Amino acid sequence: MNAQSANAGGTICVLGGTGFLGSQVVAHLAAAGHRLRLPTRDPARARHLTVLPNARLLWADVHDPDTLARLVAGCDRVINLVGILNEAGYDGSGFRHAHAELTAKLVRACETAGVPKLVQVSALNANVNGPSHYLRSKGQAEAAIASAQSLRWTILQPSVIFGPGDSFLNRFAGLLGQLPLALPLACPNARFAPVHRDDVVAAVALAATASPAGLDVGRVAWAPLVRMTRWDEHAARECIRVIMSFQLALLLTPEPGATTEQTRTYLERRLLPAIGLVRR
Repeated sequence: MNAQSANAGGTICVLGGTGFLGSQVVAHLAAAGHRLRLPTRDPARARHLTVLPNARLLWADVHDPDTLARLVAGCDRVINLVGILNEAGYDGSGFRHAHAELTAKLVRACETAGVPKLVQVSALNANVNGPSHYLRSKGQAEAAIASAQSLRWTILQPSVIFGPGDSFLNRFAGLLGQLPLALPLACPNARFAPVHRDDVVAAVALAATASPAGLDVGRVAWAPLVRMTRWDEHAARECIRVIMSFQLALLLTPEPGATTEQTRTYLERRLLPAIGLVRR
């Protein structure tokens, strides 16, 4: 991955650039020499990004069309990372507002301003006829992008993104700390297609800064890319077996020569990080 290839030093507007994924995408692009516009409704919470070279934090309501027009004017690329996993109600309106409606406004703003390309992080199995409000709203957002007349675009469809500070695997790690005899993991037959945050960051940067075949106009679904690391039944059962053995080790007499504190230290510093969990 060479994020300094095409358009190095260009201006990129990143929506959703202050969160779990966005802050790393922004750091990656800043290191490659790009000028960044980072709209946020809470600049105080994004102060950690002010140290990045060529990054400008801008207070903005990205749902306002006039504000969007000003944000994307003169940009070489726009990246949309805005996404929510939960909504306040249950009718899907929150998902539609954050995903479908915002993206439709963004597409119009980009086409009006003549932005050459938009990169959208969507979700695996996004579909307008999907089984959930979340997936339908993601599918509606993709449909709005695909209907663009003059805008080149790339849609990335990752599944569960994990890494330091994520809200998925680390939630399990926190539960392990609170419920040492419980096992807050999905059953071994559950199917995941997890992808590490660093891989998604690299793909976003590549899609935004270069135009190789397959990363210009089109969708990139993550399932085929992570098939080698998909949690099959054997791997899940082995993961559960190992975790259970160390959960019991915290409560039972440890092996000769190992104190309870040493066993706990091994669990926290070696085992959990090895399987992608960070115990806090």
